[in-house]
Amino acid sequence: MGHSPFVHGGPVKPADFLNRRRELRRLLNRLEKGQATAVVGQPHTGKTSLLRYVLDKVKRDSIVGNKLDPCWFRDIDSHMLGKTFNQPAFWRHVLEPLAIYFDSGELRTLYETARDNEFGAFTLMRLFSALDDGGMRIVVMLDEFDALLNHPILNSAEFYGSLRSLSSRFSSLALVIATRRSLNQLNVQTQEINPHSSPYFNVFTELRLGPLPKRDVATLLSHAKERISPKDRQFITLASGWHPYLLQLAGAPSWE
Repeated sequence: MGHSPFVHGGPVKPADFLNRRRELRRLLNRLEKGQATAVVGQPHTGKTSLLRYVLDKVKRDSIVGNKLDPCWFRDIDSHMLGKTFNQPAFWRHVLEPLAIYFDSGELRTLYETARDNEFGAFTLMRLFSALDDGGMRIVVMLDEFDALLNHPILNSAEFYGSLRSLSSRFSSLALVIATRRSLNQLNVQTQEINPHSSPYFNVFTELRLGPLPKRDVATLLSHAKERISPKDRQFITLASGWHPYLLQLAGAPSWE
């Protein structure tokens, strides 16, 4: 019977991901420059799948070559940050797995000083400044970012302010958030805890995921042409409205 090209109910593996080459190239080019990006889209438009594609070195190298080799990636599901997670715990979660790469004397010392001081703002600034000087970059990808808006501790001026400050000051920290809210909606929602300062999310650029491009719809359905008739493929295209999840959902029964 062969392998079904229609995957629904969860993120798709990089090998099954419908390319979205324009969005990927834009995101990867921004990461190369250390710029903050918000991947915005409604549920099931492929935000998590896109982040997982970026995590795959072979896949991202196929788009931008080895330009992101100086980057270390940390992929974090915001739903997994428990209610007791505070700012020091967040940075410990981000940096501890990367500590094995801090092999120079200065970086190791600065990391250990930041750790011993509960990752205070000043010690983090010194660490990211040294990473800047060394041409290195940490890419922090926060999936399901909307969950943090209800977090009892991290939904705070201190946390959002530190992300904004570090990201805007140092190219050695590149932030990527995946959210269903637009940047304007995020700024409005956090306005109560930020009445007198610049919006926290004005350092981000929005990358919106909408319906799939026509060529990607055609590519997916071409993988099923031996099992699904042209008439049914046309119906699946129209019924799904080119929405990634609806396309997969409509195609699966026809394949089966």
